[in-house]
Amino acid sequence: HVLAEKRPRPVLQQTYVGARTETERLLTAIWMDVLALEDIGLNDSLEDLGCSSLHVVQIHSKLARLFSSTDTSVSISITTIFQFPTIRKLASFIERGNNAPQAWAYIVKSRAALQQSAFLRFREGRRNLPAKGAHF
Repeated sequence: HVLAEKRPRPVLQQTYVGARTETERLLTAIWMDVLALEDIGLNDSLEDLGCSSLHVVQIHSKLARLFSSTDTSVSISITTIFQFPTIRKLASFIERGNNAPQAWAYIVKSRAALQQSAFLRFREGRRNLPAKGAHF
C-alpha cells in the first residue's frame, strides 16, 4: 500500500497555532494522517481543512481503537467529533473527561506507538516509490 503524499496546510483565515499538549499532539498526528496534510493548527476546523464525512469516520475509528484498549472512560462518538470540530476543542473535551489522568497517560504511551507506526509506514513507502525519473 503506497502512502498518499501529504499536502501543505491550506491557506486559512485563522493564524496557525501548533499543538502544546500530548492530547493535542496525538490528535494532530491522527488528523494529519487521515487528511494527508503536512500540518494542522489547533484552531483549524474540519470544514476548513476539507474534511469529508468519510474522513470523520476514519478519525473516529482511530480514536475508538486508541481508547477502547484502555480502562479510561473516554468515549468519542462521531457526533462528538462534529460537536468539537477543531483539535483544540476536541482535546479540551477529552482532557475534561472523568478519567483524564488515565487517558493522558495512555495518550503518552500511544504517541510513541503512533510515531513508530508512522516511521515504519514511511520506510515501507520509500521502498515502494518508483525509481527516480520514472513516469506513470
